[in-house]
Amino acid sequence: MSDEEKIILSAMVLQKGEAEAGAIFANSPGRLRDYTILKGINSYAALGRYYLAHETSVPEELYEYMDLGAIGCRYEDEHPGVFIGSDYVQYPSVEQRASMEMQMM
Repeated sequence: MSDEEKIILSAMVLQKGEAEAGAIFANSPGRLRDYTILKGINSYAALGRYYLAHETSVPEELYEYMDLGAIGCRYEDEHPGVFIGSDYVQYPSVEQRASMEMQMM
């Protein structure tokens, strides 16, 4: 198992519980690709900085005047996930989860 798979499996356990995560991993290992790992994003402030850098046109020199932690919390509200070690693991989007549930039926 790769380091990335271990990180995602840890996030799945926190999201779904150990039994369900183990079943998903055993029966549908391809579903791990539905999770996104943001490397080096280990706090809400780092998550806020990531959001500003990748999804806005706010100049970096203005970041010091912003509440990066609050921005990171808002980002998490729209992109749920969990901090695992030094990374942020983003859970599959609502659309991806609905698609996965349909496939399991």
